[in-house]
Amino acid sequence: FDLAPDRAQPFTVALWLIGTVVAINFPASLVKAILIGSGRMHLVNAIELVITLVNAALIVILLEAGFGLVGVAIATATTMLLGPLVMLPLAIRLTPGLSASPRLFSRARVRELLGFSVYFFIANVAVLVILRIDPVVIKMFLALSAVAVYAVAAKIAEYTYLLNKQFSNALMPLVSQSKGAGDTEIVRRILVDGTRFLLAVAVPFIALLFFYADAILIRWMGQEFAEAAPLLRILLLAVLFSSVQLNAANVLGMTGEHRFVAFAMGGSAILNLILSIVLIQVFGLSGVALGTLLATLVGEFLLVVPRACREQGLGVADFLRHAIWPTIPALIPTLGAAALMAYAQPPNNFGWIILEGGIAALLYYATFYRTGLSGWERELVVGKARSIFNRSRTTHVPPTE
Repeated sequence: FDLAPDRAQPFTVALWLIGTVVAINFPASLVKAILIGSGRMHLVNAIELVITLVNAALIVILLEAGFGLVGVAIATATTMLLGPLVMLPLAIRLTPGLSASPRLFSRARVRELLGFSVYFFIANVAVLVILRIDPVVIKMFLALSAVAVYAVAAKIAEYTYLLNKQFSNALMPLVSQSKGAGDTEIVRRILVDGTRFLLAVAVPFIALLFFYADAILIRWMGQEFAEAAPLLRILLLAVLFSSVQLNAANVLGMTGEHRFVAFAMGGSAILNLILSIVLIQVFGLSGVALGTLLATLVGEFLLVVPRACREQGLGVADFLRHAIWPTIPALIPTLGAAALMAYAQPPNNFGWIILEGGIAALLYYATFYRTGLSGWERELVVGKARSIFNRSRTTHVPPTE
């Protein structure tokens, strides 16, 4: 990055500190995998939510104390180590017979293990390349300030992607169990209905971020980062296409098509890098974002989704009609309401952005309830809500003598 001496030293310290913790976390992540594999995704999510909040608090404290970039690295490294330390006793207590010992090593199982995990590793590395390579490309052709502008938009898009990925990952054990039981109908329903409900979470969130991009970036980072808004909008479109294929990729990966998923994601990462290098020289920063969008569309959406449909005996047109289209009509009143509220009261602070965005999101789900759910699904939602409400009332009603 050709950094000045005053920047090179904290950068090097931060790199070594976080790099060391990543190396430690590489084997330690098995603890998290044990909890996820045993169906305790809710525990993992709860722990990671708390750790994220702790990380944010530590960053603020250390920055205010004057530690600068090194303080951010210390906070990140500390919380990265905290996750496995908290999950380890839970994994031991909740997994009967769990033990780690050299005597349990089986050479015969190595081939089986690597035949699956290597391809998932390739897919995960490809995702990291897609998410992280753009700043390196930008610095090759533009000033360091351009990296900062792009990084702001990329970070919002990345968190949006990771939020959607959590929903899809929660379905992975069910896909594996259904495949093992030979229940292809359940796997097909996970592909269709799982994608529909994933998009019901993703679509309004992405659409409202798209709508409020200027307001959010200016209120958060200042007017000098306003040029990040169009970048964010392009990257959000990439996240949308990526979200559609997330569930399809997991269905493929859990039903024996993990090699295809690995090569598709790897190809997307390589295509992203090539397009970014080419397009940045023509369109500047927007070219890098367009490279990510095109690579996601071609390397992920147009490859993974049709393959998943074919493997499950489902037509692509049927998938689009039943999994994607039901999430679209509710956007019309949602974005219309957001536009009217923004006209009546410009969202000039985060309070108004959250209030107006929240009202628009509620309108989306009210509309989706009527247009995106079948009759029995609406009955299920209502029944669940009544069950929770009645249980809450029972909990708070004092016992009678």
